[in-house]
Amino acid sequence: LNPPIGLGLAGLETHAGFPVPGPWTDTISIPGYVLDVEVVVTATTVEWGDGAADTFPPEAYPQLTGYPDGLARHVYEAKTCLPAGSADDCHPDLEAYPVIISYQWGARWRANGGAWITVSVPPSTTSVDYPVTEAVSTLTETG
Repeated sequence: LNPPIGLGLAGLETHAGFPVPGPWTDTISIPGYVLDVEVVVTATTVEWGDGAADTFPPEAYPQLTGYPDGLARHVYEAKTCLPAGSADDCHPDLEAYPVIISYQWGARWRANGGAWITVSVPPSTTSVDYPVTEAVSTLTETG
């Protein structure tokens, strides 16, 4: 994440950059059978923790590079505080935004060149708590 964890600012874009696993295929030969297996990430989702989420298709994976040009970017509107909601301008329920990155998988197999059989694979996820502060300018001297 950029800005890094602990330096997120409300009103400033936060960029997420992350690798997406490439497709995987294998052929397994056992007596009487040849099994083909294919696994691919079909979509990647970033849940920003404030209710917003972005889903990226495979053609977008090369652009998930993070700061400054990556596609995965978000602007937080409210800062987080310890404890949550301790000031009027803090997020009322969160001490940090739970940023979650998920990979949705497509998997299938076949035996002896037959019809492909789809395998249901639950998404894999990783998450990090991302606190967001704010910068406020203050006039300290006039004239």
